[in-house]
Amino acid sequence: MTSPTLDLIQVFSGGRPVLTPAELAKALGTTGHHIRQAVGRENWPIPYRRLGGRIIFSAVAVAAYLDGEAPQAPLSRRRGRPTKAEQIARDRDAEAHPPRL
Repeated sequence: MTSPTLDLIQVFSGGRPVLTPAELAKALGTTGHHIRQAVGRENWPIPYRRLGGRIIFSAVAVAAYLDGEAPQAPLSRRRGRPTKAEQIARDRDAEAHPPRL
């Protein structure tokens, strides 16, 4: 059974199971440029995949997110060396929970 939101999303995707950033932008009322920038900065809440150099969104995942049923995309770690605070927190966690052998 499909939801009304999924039916609407599939109208924007032309019936395909995936959406491009431009198609998603039309559905959300924003721009494809904004979506690509947010994905590049890793703070876009809707799960996505990269296929080659292209960004694609699952129509089902978009509909679930808009209905409030799907968890947000997992936050990835930032690039580069960990900050001193992150290193200390990791070391404290490792001391508090030593690996079992």
